[in-house]
Amino acid sequence: MTKQISDWKHILLDTSVVIDYLMTPERISNNENAKKRVEKTHLLFDYFHSTVNDIKRTLYISAITLSELRKLSIDKTILETLVSLFNCSDIVFVDFTKEMAMQIHTHLDLLDKDPNLNSLVKNLSNELNKEGVYQASGWVADDLKIVATGKFFKGKIDVVITGDGKTFVPLAQRFEIPVVNTFKLPVTIFNQLEVNTAFN
Repeated sequence: MTKQISDWKHILLDTSVVIDYLMTPERISNNENAKKRVEKTHLLFDYFHSTVNDIKRTLYISAITLSELRKLSIDKTILETLVSLFNCSDIVFVDFTKEMAMQIHTHLDLLDKDPNLNSLVKNLSNELNKEGVYQASGWVADDLKIVATGKFFKGKIDVVITGDGKTFVPLAQRFEIPVVNTFKLPVTIFNQLEVNTAFN
């Protein structure tokens, strides 16, 4: 079971969450699901900002996420932008150490040994290809690397937050990492985040 939002202190951010937080709901008003996901992401970080003096949080951002953001041609000053954007917490940019690389290698090596995982990765790539995603296998590979980062920090992080329910969530669940899809964050009828609800 994943901890309730009010207990999150060590949080790994998937690239999708960073992108959603950089966006405004008005920019994607033609896609109701994406708009709702972005709104909930903003509610989450509004909560983090409002409790900054009460709860010390650390946000972890993978080097893979930084690379993906650069590929999307996001501002060259992305590090400064992220530090400013997430000023509600300490930020740790996770680089790859030798130990992490070995851990990632071990888990990615499971692709060759686990036909179910191999099948999951192929199916996720095929689904993205059907939707017209360019280089879907690269997308899934990057998700696997971020998931492996979460696996490396398992026990040290409370949750990995993602806006990607199609590829990231199934991979994270497969590696038994606590993951929450921002689209599924609980919100009251008054559009307030329910921070005391645990996730299954």
